[in-house]
Amino acid sequence: MLEISPFKGIFFNEKKAGRISELIAPPYDVIEDKKKWNSLSPYNITHITLSQRGNDYIERGEKWKKWKKERIVTKEDSSSYYLCYHHFFYEGKEFTRKGFFGAVKLSEYEKREIMPHEETLASPKEDRYKLLKTTKSSLEPIFFLLPGGEEIMRILEKNKEERIFSVSFDNNRYILWRISNRDAIEKISSLISSKKLYIADGHHRYETSLIYKKENPSFTHVLGYIVPMEDRGVVILPAHRVLKSIPENSIDKLLTKGKKWFNILPLDSFSFYETLEKEGEKHHAFIFLNKEGRYPYLLKSINEKKVEKEILEHSPAWKRLDVSVLHSLILHEIMGMEEKELEERGLLFYMVDREKAIELINRGEFEGGFFLNPTKIEEIKIVADRGEKMPGKATYFYPKVHSGLIIYEP
Repeated sequence: MLEISPFKGIFFNEKKAGRISELIAPPYDVIEDKKKWNSLSPYNITHITLSQRGNDYIERGEKWKKWKKERIVTKEDSSSYYLCYHHFFYEGKEFTRKGFFGAVKLSEYEKREIMPHEETLASPKEDRYKLLKTTKSSLEPIFFLLPGGEEIMRILEKNKEERIFSVSFDNNRYILWRISNRDAIEKISSLISSKKLYIADGHHRYETSLIYKKENPSFTHVLGYIVPMEDRGVVILPAHRVLKSIPENSIDKLLTKGKKWFNILPLDSFSFYETLEKEGEKHHAFIFLNKEGRYPYLLKSINEKKVEKEILEHSPAWKRLDVSVLHSLILHEIMGMEEKELEERGLLFYMVDREKAIELINRGEFEGGFFLNPTKIEEIKIVADRGEKMPGKATYFYPKVHSGLIIYEP
């Protein structure tokens, strides 16, 4: 039975720590410029979530204790849920993602209460485990999707109390409210018990928490940022594949052998987004851009069933994913390249910012790349329900929920 509980949130004390906008940061795994966030404030959350010098987990744990002792951060006196509106912009359009923070009871995947969709790596889990061991706190929320969560959100919105804070920065705005009404909390707990949560972002942190729980039975819950799966503010972006090096014969194979499964058409414009989106409605569609080429190529599947038939050992739902077709058929079968091997050798990179990816290819810093459409949210649910994991970097939920807005400590 799924359990999400109210909790005593830990917040930065603005009187001592400064403005919230200078204290929060993106999650640890997407920060490229650590100095940027560190320099905002000596109390920016990255001073705890990111290594400052080498093997400094114990030092960061001590720093976290010091922040609590000196009331840089303070814990609330009573347990609540915390309603959160996240206003943001993407491609000139404004979105509002509505969710809430709660303490999610840790549950092994086999119980099918918490549903993953992504493979994890040992190195990030080891890093997060060492930090969790010294801080004993859920410093960064795990982003969950809750199917059929609209009624729960209505209860939260109806019972929201005085606003805790509103913070704006970099075209983002977060607003948090407290919900402590006992009747509302009991009703929400009852509604949640029959549901499932799907991990959108934070698989490594969740699995690390499971490991830590085995050694520390009192650590039973983790900080969750829960958003209804149907919310209009849920935006998924693709992670485009850019390659440092491509053997010449691999490109020849793509343009010749690939014709067995794809119509391969040169495009006369580098503004190919509309074409990719339109063709992706009915076909498996990709754009291949090569630094030596005069134009990008559109790869459009001739027969979807024929394409999916070439992929073995997976369910039909997994085979229908564009990222699976790219991973298993185009890179492996047609071009003779192994995605995991390329990644390990530092030859393959995943980029969400397509404009930047195109620029780097045009400048010759990368030899080429594949651009694809985003994975649909219903595809994530179907694959997760079957107990399968998608190929690496199949989804990028935008924007990531920032760290430091609220913290949970059992």
